[in-house]
Formats: sequence, C-alpha cells, structure tokens
Amino acid sequence: MSPRAVHELIDPACLDGAVEMFQAIAEMTEAAAAPEIDDDLATKFSWRLAGLTTLADLVGSDAMFFGATPLLTPIDTYWRDASNSARRALGTKGLVPSTPRADLAIKGAAGKRLTYRQPN
Repeated sequence: MSPRAVHELIDPACLDGAVEMFQAIAEMTEAAAAPEIDDDLATKFSWRLAGLTTLADLVGSDAMFFGATPLLTPIDTYWRDASNSARRALGTKGLVPSTPRADLAIKGAAGKRLTYRQPN
C-alpha cells in the first residue's frame, strides 16, 4: 500500500497516534534501524517474525499474567508493568534461556561424586 493510499484510508488523528506510539516505543526499547536486506533475507526474516508474533500473541493474551490497563495509564508505566508481566509469563512457560549452575555436581562412572567449581 502506498503512503498516499494510507493517508486516504486512515484518519489523520489515527496516523498521528500511530506515529507518536511508534516513537515512544522506539525510545523505550532503544530500537535501531535495520540494515538494508535483500529479498531472500527479507523472506527468511518474515517467517521468523510471523512465528515470533504468533508466540508473542499466545503469551501476551494469557489473562493469568496480563489484565486490562486503565486507558489513562502513562505509556512508561504501562511498559514497565507489561515488561514485568512478560518476564513472569515467559519464565512460567519455560521460554527463557537456562543458566548453567556454577557448582554442578554429578556422579562419575565409579559412583564417586564429582563436583565442578568455577575457578576464582
């Protein structure tokens, strides 16, 4: 859709709101411009983005972690609360990277306990 078509089909107040929200989110997330990509790379990214979006929608629509937010909530407050809820939701669903333990202990082949300790 061309930029002109967007301006003809969407109310100017909605476009202004979308631009304002995009700028606020870009500031909060410290988003950077994407490097130029070719059509093949764009296709690969689009499939990954579709999968990520689906997963984000699934996690973000879980009412156990995300509820209604009052309309007049400042965006920075909303972002902080939503980020905290997202961390809890992702952790509960096992969607965060695991962290290896520094004091891992296992039993060796002879039944002797082997303990790994991180060097000082």
